[in-house]
Amino acid sequence: MKKKSNLKKKEMELDKLTDKYMSLQEKGNIVCSVVVAKQALQLAEKVFGPDHLNVACAQNSLGIMHAVQNKYVEAEMYFKRSLEIHDKVVQTSKKPVDVAPVLINLALLYRTHGQYGLAEPLYKRALAITLCTYGSWNIGQAPILYDLGELEKAQKNYVKAEEYFKSALDLWKMDSGPDTPNVALNLESMADIYRKTGREKDAEKLDKRIAAIRAKESVKQ
Repeated sequence: MKKKSNLKKKEMELDKLTDKYMSLQEKGNIVCSVVVAKQALQLAEKVFGPDHLNVACAQNSLGIMHAVQNKYVEAEMYFKRSLEIHDKVVQTSKKPVDVAPVLINLALLYRTHGQYGLAEPLYKRALAITLCTYGSWNIGQAPILYDLGELEKAQKNYVKAEEYFKSALDLWKMDSGPDTPNVALNLESMADIYRKTGREKDAEKLDKRIAAIRAKESVKQ
């Protein structure tokens, strides 16, 4: 009974630390957020062991914080460790584990540093997980498809990029309608492809559509 009570206290302490570093992160106080997140990581490892999802959560958060600070090596280390824990839990537990966010974070880190060959399989694995978990045509696929489009565009694979962007666009329209910021962002990427491939008139049509969406958004604000 006493052990359960102590565990509950530790869990509450970890929750408080997690809330604190997430709040600091949202406010842009990354330096202090890292300090608190490391405290949370140490506590999680002590209470739950090194291969627990609570540990993986702290590792993932630390990866994001270091990525924001352009500390590539540290960010990669934390993301890879978080992914390793998630994979272990998947292998040893029958409970569903959402590893897709970690895959996306690591893929984004690689993409922003031009390591496209490392990023692509991570994005595709994340996409496969969302398909398996939620079925086809779910909104969780849209940002991954968009990122894959940006990945292909960066490599000048414009046909593939356009396919990904169109798929993401269809999902965002289906989920939230045709006049949202995500739709505008997607259209901007497509317009960029059209210009790069000599389709200026098509790009101009999208520019007008983007401007109309931005105007509606500014009125709402």
